[in-house]
Amino acid sequence: MILKKLKLKYLLYSICVFISLGSTKVKHPFYFSFTDFEYNQNEKSLQGNVKLFINDLEVALKNQINKKIDLIKVTDTLLVNKALHQFISKNFSVSVNNLILKSNFIGFEKENDVMYLYIEYLNCPTPKNISFINTFLYNELETQTNFISFKVDNEKKTIKLVKPDKFGQFNF
Repeated sequence: MILKKLKLKYLLYSICVFISLGSTKVKHPFYFSFTDFEYNQNEKSLQGNVKLFINDLEVALKNQINKKIDLIKVTDTLLVNKALHQFISKNFSVSVNNLILKSNFIGFEKENDVMYLYIEYLNCPTPKNISFINTFLYNELETQTNFISFKVDNEKKTIKLVKPDKFGQFNF
């Protein structure tokens, strides 16, 4: 499945970075997220994930949706799913060929100090132009950097947005 392929791409990089960063109880020196999507021609959908540090995401959930949620010891998966989808909807939007897409939250997965949020956009036309807004953690962290990648067919494009930059666009 495409989502599993996307996750594996950053595994080696994540291991190197996250081992050096320690526990979620300790502040880490880097503030970044990775958002990675691939267009699935057969399903006519954009499928992908967002990768964020758990401690940063917990602070953002508390600030942005006024809920203190423990993402280390999840007790109510439905509540967490709803809160994470709210967070994504508030901080990330995408349009393909000038058509604004609505996100479908698939779920989440924890790996060490990182949370993977899985998303898809259904009924997506074949992308010729992708525009997006990404403000993940901009309200919480002054030095936040967001990396966003989209892959269509065999062409992958990546952009780095450093706060306050939040707009990106790719042509395929």
